[in-house]
Parts: sequence; structure tokens; C-alpha cells
Amino acid sequence: MSDQSQVLEIIRSGEVCLGLDDATGVEVIATMLEQAADRGLFNPEVLPKVLRAVLNRERSASTATPEGVAFPHCRSLYIDKLCCVIGVHPKGIPFGASNGAPTTIFVLMLVPQEAPCVHVQLLTRLSRSLLEPAVRNEILAATAPDQVIDTLLKHAEEDN
Repeated sequence: MSDQSQVLEIIRSGEVCLGLDDATGVEVIATMLEQAADRGLFNPEVLPKVLRAVLNRERSASTATPEGVAFPHCRSLYIDKLCCVIGVHPKGIPFGASNGAPTTIFVLMLVPQEAPCVHVQLLTRLSRSLLEPAVRNEILAATAPDQVIDTLLKHAEEDN
């Protein structure tokens, strides 16, 4: 499978959390991880360890952009397969953007400790798409998870 195909498959099989209303970034990440674990993307028993790994990585340098998008992520021994969880927080919350802008779209990536760097290509592809205001607006207007995935796939394929 080509790297391009792998990236598209990761997006296609991703989890989407619409209508997040958590008050803090820690709560948003915890909610997204809970949903991913409930869906079987990783073992729920290791959720606290994965949450700690994501938060430690985020504390080292915020992944929030001035455009209202954040890319929290971690490498972990507890993750078997690269996965992506998209979270939409319509009101937005502070998440450490350099301009203080609230973050409304979260792209959480969980990467196996020994995985090749496909996640870097995924991150590049998604960040390029999410820099476009029209893409962000489509995602923020989505009323169903499939709409978010379809929007990301459409724009990821256009970038090819």
C-alpha cells in the first residue's frame, strides 16, 4: 500500500467527535480518547497512560495553530495501530495558540512507538487542508461524522 493510500485509509477509518463541549483541553482530549477506546481503536484499560502521553507531549509545545486547529499526538507502546480522532468544539476553547485564539478543531493522532513516520505525512496532509478557511467551515458546519470524514478525504485527495 502506498503512503498516499495509507494516509487516506487512516482518515477514512478515523473517529469523529462532534459537538464537544468540554471546558478544558485536558477534558477534550480525554473525551476523544474515551470515544476512540470505546470504538476499539485501543485497549480502554490503558486510557490513563495514553492520556498522560498525549498531555506530556502537548505540554512540551502546544500544537494549537492561530487558525483554531490543534494536532495533539503521542507515540506510545500501548497503541497498536496508527489512528486519528477528529474533534469539533463549536464554541472553541483556549488550547495554547500563539495568538490566543480558541481551538475549535482537534486532530488527535495516536502512533505506535515503533511505527514508521506515516503519521508525519498524515499530519502534513491534514494541516495543509485545515489551513483553508473553507475546509474548517465545512467541518464546523458538519452535523454527522461522515461529513467530516468526507470533507477531509476530498481535500486530502485534492492535495495529491
